[in-house]
Amino acid sequence: MNENLDEDLHDLLGLPAEERILARWEDIFINLDILEPVFQALKHMASQPDKERQNNLLISGESSVGKSKTLQHYVNDVMREARATKPRLSSEYANIPSFRIRTPVTDEATFYVRILEALGRKDRRERSLHRLSHDAVEMMRRCGVRLPIFDEFHSSDPEEVGIRTFGATLKDVGATIQRPMVLAGTEKAVKIIDKDPELSTRFTHIEMNRFASANGDFQDMLYNFETRIPLRKASNLADAPLCTVIFNLTRGLIGDVSILLSSAAVKAVETGEEQITQETLQSLDFAKSQQRRLRRWHA
Repeated sequence: MNENLDEDLHDLLGLPAEERILARWEDIFINLDILEPVFQALKHMASQPDKERQNNLLISGESSVGKSKTLQHYVNDVMREARATKPRLSSEYANIPSFRIRTPVTDEATFYVRILEALGRKDRRERSLHRLSHDAVEMMRRCGVRLPIFDEFHSSDPEEVGIRTFGATLKDVGATIQRPMVLAGTEKAVKIIDKDPELSTRFTHIEMNRFASANGDFQDMLYNFETRIPLRKASNLADAPLCTVIFNLTRGLIGDVSILLSSAAVKAVETGEEQITQETLQSLDFAKSQQRRLRRWHA
């Protein structure tokens, strides 16, 4: 029996890999001490009183450092609390204190459509930009949005015109709903915000970093991961030399750790080994597959 596995997962051990591992992998979130400043900043922003000129939050970090997963975990938490305490603000509008969308800066209409979709309203892009903007802002007000989160801001238009246009959009939305907002993206997001002197003064910046070594926080993360991976045998991921192998393969990026461990867990179930070993990890040829993924991402 796997003594490292949380008791509530023991009933899953008889299921095949797809149901046991893949179907529930996205629900796994490892809440680490190093993420506490991010959560505290989000809570602080959401607690601010309404006012036209807000101080906003910019969260940056390289790809796979865990930004999106962390932000979605925050949204899920506040939405669970909202449903438990005040499911609806009226007979018509749900209580949605926060939401997260990908930021399509090259298409302002899609930006507003995604806000409306996040608030439960399906809209047609055929509506005028003015109407989409009005409806998105009105829905945020009626749904009681306290903290909108605009993720993947690094996919923004690199041209100066696009930066100015979307910067004006952000300032207008923020002033109209009178709420702070969160932008998240890579270092490119920081450069985009810095190019607008007025916009840059309205953001507090937090940077999320990869793990610096295979010790300490990285080992804590691996230990917590293992408690949520339903395998019959203990893998002892946090122990040397396995933790060092995982660190070297993933370069300390939590997103890559998640991809590596999910693949390894599936293989452990399918082969009947029921634990993750160095041999399991080496058989995945993870480094080469990640290089191919990065080449496709940059293409």
